[in-house]
Amino acid sequence: WLFWEYWKWNFYSSGISVKTVVVILMDQIGNLYLLATIHCRAYLVNVVCESHDSSDEALLLPSRWWTVQLLSAIIIVPFALLHLWELLKLRLDIHGHSAAALQRNLFRKYLNYSDASKESIHPEHLQFAITDEATVLSTGYTDVLDLLKTLGKLFINFYFIAVNNPEAMWVISLMALTMIAWAAYRNLCFEIIGVRAQSAHMVRRSQEACSNFELISEYYLRPQVNAMFAESSEELRAQLV
Repeated sequence: WLFWEYWKWNFYSSGISVKTVVVILMDQIGNLYLLATIHCRAYLVNVVCESHDSSDEALLLPSRWWTVQLLSAIIIVPFALLHLWELLKLRLDIHGHSAAALQRNLFRKYLNYSDASKESIHPEHLQFAITDEATVLSTGYTDVLDLLKTLGKLFINFYFIAVNNPEAMWVISLMALTMIAWAAYRNLCFEIIGVRAQSAHMVRRSQEACSNFELISEYYLRPQVNAMFAESSEELRAQLV
């Protein structure tokens, strides 16, 4: 629910809602193009490349050559347009605008904290939230859009198989269940909270060393400080495995 609240907040941020709706619609148009290409390939194999005279009646144009040209245009022209859309999608930069909006709000919120609240938060935690966690959350927002695109593609595959070969429905159903199981397994194995906490701990170690460098140097504590940082680095590596 916390992520859902963030998703709604980000959606209604300035300019994000329009861009999000455009991306969702255009991604589904891309899925419709996928359905069209599947039908074109099936038609090419089952009708155009069929040598029987009875297949001539099912040709879209008077000759096989012109029919092949038409199918080629149906496949190639939308592909070029969708490629241009992918370039435009990068220029919309939903990920970057989402991260920037969250970073601005985090920093403004911190400036409005009371003195007691500021003392309870380590500076490295704020820095880590602004530089890393805001980017991770914005990635989660765009991942939802990618998920909607993938679900649309999966629905099209289900539809095509159900209409043309119902006996094979179990295969695509098994594929969908396998994808869901794998995603759930990865989510359980990757302890993201532990990784974030350990990363913040390593950042705090490095900042403490920079802030107290003269003291560390005068008391010849470089080996001990380096050993503590190496320990933090190793713990983070273990979390990422």
